[in-house]
Amino acid sequence: MIKSRGRLAKAASQEEEARKELMPEDPPNVIRQRKADERSAQNVTESLMELRHAMASQIQQSDDTMHMLLTSSRKIEKTKDEMADMGSSVRTSQRLLAKYDRRELTDKLLIIAGLALFFGVVLYILKKRLLGWIW
Repeated sequence: MIKSRGRLAKAASQEEEARKELMPEDPPNVIRQRKADERSAQNVTESLMELRHAMASQIQQSDDTMHMLLTSSRKIEKTKDEMADMGSSVRTSQRLLAKYDRRELTDKLLIIAGLALFFGVVLYILKKRLLGWIW
């Protein structure tokens, strides 16, 4: 039994040595340095998370702006097409108005010529009937 206690004690001391070798006890300044490093790492992690959030917000804002620009571009294209259609309609209307103005002048000349012919015929008839017995 003494041998087994000796072996147990020897095994325990070997385990203790292995533990100390693998995980040596650190002096207090090393422990403080580790805690400071841990806080620093945590601060850096928080800063990175804030930066990630800010970048995600900026990307969303850029996406919204891009969507708005695309919508505006489509509206401008539609307006441009409508303006082109209106322009052709206005040109067609101008040509028709010019044509109607020419026809109006022609109609006035024909009416004047018709009235002159009518009054000429009336005068001729009156001359033959009324003044025909004199001549």
